[in-house]
Amino acid sequence: MTSAGVGVAVHLDGFTAAGLAAHRALAAAGSRSADVAIVFAGIKHDDDEYAGVLSAVRRTLPGAAVIGCSATGVLTGAEEVENANAVAVQVLGGEPPLPTPLFLPGVRTDPRVAGAKLGQRVRETLGGDVEGAAVAVLVDPAELDAADFVAGIADAAPGLLITGAGASGGEAGCRVFWEDSAHADSAVALVLPKLLHPRCRIRAIPACAR
Repeated sequence: MTSAGVGVAVHLDGFTAAGLAAHRALAAAGSRSADVAIVFAGIKHDDDEYAGVLSAVRRTLPGAAVIGCSATGVLTGAEEVENANAVAVQVLGGEPPLPTPLFLPGVRTDPRVAGAKLGQRVRETLGGDVEGAAVAVLVDPAELDAADFVAGIADAAPGLLITGAGASGGEAGCRVFWEDSAHADSAVALVLPKLLHPRCRIRAIPACAR
């Protein structure tokens, strides 16, 4: 069974905030380890390119693949923290194991081609069977034609549920997190196999596309 937990912390020091958030996420999941950590870090932590944040998550969750993005505030199922010093961490683990997340640099120049490349990598990850599966994408939206990017994913992986969000940022710009580093002009993606029965529910604002 898949386990998940979320933790949030606010601190001027990114390492401290992220360490607290990661520990709280593990406690919420009732686990001692995680396969994937999704990190959302407030833009006040960009003074070191989020190095302190990512270092703390890696230290707390040494076996987890780390993805995420910068944010002006963070949102969980229980609270909204509009504070640029906040860090939220979601941990995922258990059985069946999640596929390793995907990283795609260079999405601005030709977003449709970049999206198709990501869609193809999702297909390969799923062994060609994308029907009933989903992908959650976090992307740097600066100077990006997001509609073309999503269309490219759908071109390469018809039938795949697509959801996600664009990062937000301050004067230094938006950043996408991959393992130990923060990147501009990039995207990360979490693939959710159909064995997990992912669903997208469209309400007032559409959040997914086929």
